[in-house]
Amino acid sequence: MDWRPTASLDVLRRRADLLRRLRQFFDARGFWEAETPCLSHDTVVDRHLDPIEVQASLIGCVASSRVQHRDAPL
Repeated sequence: MDWRPTASLDVLRRRADLLRRLRQFFDARGFWEAETPCLSHDTVVDRHLDPIEVQASLIGCVASSRVQHRDAPL
């Protein structure tokens, strides 16, 4: 398996520049950046947390399956 990125440095620089300019645009207008929760077919086993299950077809996924909100990073 090749772990190296397939994008060229030029593409990565342009992407970083675009994201920086987008963040500046919204920041200048008082918007906050928020990270959205991740969905996964598996869930973290924790007796104190109840995973939130979502029907994947309701959120635009092609396959009809059930996914859970990931409560903690993997």
